[in-house]
Amino acid sequence: MEIEKAKNALTMIESKATSLSDYQRRILHGLKRIVPYQAGCFTTVDKDTLLSTGAVTDECIEELHARLFENEYRQEDLHSYKALVASNSRAAALRQAMQLNNKTCVRWQQVLRPAGFTDELRVVVMKERECKGFMTLFRGHQHPFFNDEDEEILSQLSQTIAEGLESIENQLSLSFQEKPTEDTGVLTFSEKIELMAGNERGTMWLDKLRERENIQGSRLVPRPIRAICSAATASLKNKKVMMRLREEAFLTLEATPLIVDKKIISLAVLIQRAERDAIFPYLTNLYRLTNREREVLEKVMKGLSTKEIAAACYISPYTVQDHLKAIFEKTHVTSRRELVWKFR
Repeated sequence: MEIEKAKNALTMIESKATSLSDYQRRILHGLKRIVPYQAGCFTTVDKDTLLSTGAVTDECIEELHARLFENEYRQEDLHSYKALVASNSRAAALRQAMQLNNKTCVRWQQVLRPAGFTDELRVVVMKERECKGFMTLFRGHQHPFFNDEDEEILSQLSQTIAEGLESIENQLSLSFQEKPTEDTGVLTFSEKIELMAGNERGTMWLDKLRERENIQGSRLVPRPIRAICSAATASLKNKKVMMRLREEAFLTLEATPLIVDKKIISLAVLIQRAERDAIFPYLTNLYRLTNREREVLEKVMKGLSTKEIAAACYISPYTVQDHLKAIFEKTHVTSRRELVWKFR
């Protein structure tokens, strides 16, 4: 399929998607017609920590995730996602790299090959220099290895997919509603990331995270929790991520390793609605406001007039109005009142 036709097909998916997880699911299905594969996973990530904020995964690889997370966060291996984001590559085929560079891969030897997979293609979903997510495609014996053409196709589709994610996030942010303060959800997990206990609020959020990823069965741990727990275990430090749970809430998840005699005995995970101070930079980044536009917006949120903003920012009132016009266009509002309501 020609690249432009493939991009148009993926753009059509964006217009039909009803949520982030629905978009992820539709993208995986659509890619099978472009680059055939046996099983796949598509996860959104926090742009700063690169930790998962929600994934859609084919059921046949669900059982592999614990070992894949351990490989990603605790082992130095070929084509780690952190390394791919830092490189100029947007897609990387595993077996081809192993053969060309005469390298071994722990992930293939210990996880993929025993599960019946013969190759893996990893894709970093990037818009410009910002990572929006990861995709992993797997092939079995019925398919040939991924090749240069497959890498090139997925590399060129990466930004189109990222723009779709951003568009869906943008639409969700329009329906954000502030909710009253609630108790913090608390969950405890073993060092193997198996659920041990939790309070009522923690169990409620756990169920909602499973629903977001369409996880069947109470034994499976959602990817955002698994990711922060894996990262906390590897670093012996707290790990935190903010994510969007449909249009319902912004959540912060924080994993704390509980250590005795320098050994992790369990992990505590705190889940709560994110505070506005944490959401503000997320939204300004989502709407791609410039540094100056963010500065003007902060002054608007404090109730300053145009003249006061101009004096505080050392710019003319006309320039303030130009910045406000740009902010209105990017955030889809028509007045300061709407703008304040959106970001308050």
